[in-house]
Amino acid sequence: MDLKSGSDGKVDFKDLDALFEILQNERCFKIQIITLESYDVFEEALADRHVKYVRQFSSNLKPCSLPVLILADSDDYDIPENGRYILLSNKRHREFVQIVLRPTIEEKLAVVGYKYVVYAHKLKSITALRRITCKKQLAYEDFFSRGLNYFESIIMLVVKRKSRFVDILNGVNEIDASLCNGFVLKMKLNDLIKKMYVTRKGDSYKVNVSDEVLRCMWRRAGLSEFV
Repeated sequence: MDLKSGSDGKVDFKDLDALFEILQNERCFKIQIITLESYDVFEEALADRHVKYVRQFSSNLKPCSLPVLILADSDDYDIPENGRYILLSNKRHREFVQIVLRPTIEEKLAVVGYKYVVYAHKLKSITALRRITCKKQLAYEDFFSRGLNYFESIIMLVVKRKSRFVDILNGVNEIDASLCNGFVLKMKLNDLIKKMYVTRKGDSYKVNVSDEVLRCMWRRAGLSEFV
């Protein structure tokens, strides 16, 4: 039960292939990345390629053996010679060679993972898509958490920790002994399986929702003390 469409979350952009080739082969360069994406997304792309670099403010640039990611805090600044500099800015700098980073729909989907959100907001940046996804996921989790009563919420709490039927029965009775016997618990578990909140394989039961959905369930049922 989620909104995702098979994402591994890796930040890998075709537009940056030229940059990574330069990083691998050139000892000196000045590259400017023009993009609507944030520093965070760009740095994730560097991390996924295992690129080592340092950050320096444009007002205090110093020679460095590693590539320097420039954090622009001034409009006018001097670039030291014989360095490896990357500037992330949409204001063109005459000393830099520009590379435009414009992620495709497929690349956004690979990072964000939520097909509906990506296709509904095609022009938004990955950072904006992640914010939208977070809000939708919270609403989604809250929606699914409303479908269970107090007894069912306790069962879900126990099934999260125990898998065998006898252990689930003992766990439920430890929380509230007035709730059920084995027959009633079996019926409730079958109902949860039909609703796809729980899966079963032999005598082993397993929850089929995210941890956030579970937390919403337990808060709604007043069981936060057990979480």
